[in-house]
Amino acid sequence: MSTLHRRPSAPWTRLFCLLAAFLLVGCLQNAIVSASPTQLIGRQDNSNGSSPGTPENEEGSSPAPLEDKYPKLDECREKCSVAKDKSLFYSQVGKFEDIPTDFAKEDDLTLVRESYPPGFTDKIEGSTGYLRFAKDFSKAFAEKTSGIAYVLLPTDGTSLKEGKTWSKIEYPALTDEDGECTRILKVDPDDFKKRCILWDRDGNEDDDDTYSKCKEANGPVPPGKSSGT
Repeated sequence: MSTLHRRPSAPWTRLFCLLAAFLLVGCLQNAIVSASPTQLIGRQDNSNGSSPGTPENEEGSSPAPLEDKYPKLDECREKCSVAKDKSLFYSQVGKFEDIPTDFAKEDDLTLVRESYPPGFTDKIEGSTGYLRFAKDFSKAFAEKTSGIAYVLLPTDGTSLKEGKTWSKIEYPALTDEDGECTRILKVDPDDFKKRCILWDRDGNEDDDDTYSKCKEANGPVPPGKSSGT
């Protein structure tokens, strides 16, 4: 009697297929969860050599540096104008320009910014180089000074910083051998009537009938040789 091979019944076959399908769906879900966003969406085009997500400008390069749009020294010389015996300088006499402005009004003197056309010394938005420009228009102002120049300086022994505009730029320009400044009078910032001769082109500091020679650039103003000084 021959042995008969029975086929699985239909219900068992369907159950087996459902189980296999369930396992396949589970595997696919695990693969999707573990995949990165780039893999799901598709890799970005990195042909320009940049990393995905790296912000760039339209041309793919760093922003261009700011340009120095301020006038140069030669133009400052052309624009600067100050009358003889009317130049006023100052250094280290306060954070603001209150004292220099008051003295300028009292003696009808001209501060550096007032020697240029309106707006010439203002800052330009979107430009670099203002510090260089400030040095240039200060130097031009000193070069244009003629006759007597006035300067407000400390009287309490405060050290005059070498890096300041007065020490580094203005004083050397005023005393240059080709300059037209003939004398520098130091003025006490606390008493505008007190003045002394800081420098004289002809070396006549000791022979003046009105003012005494300054003993120190940053020291007290010595008494004058005439009343009221």
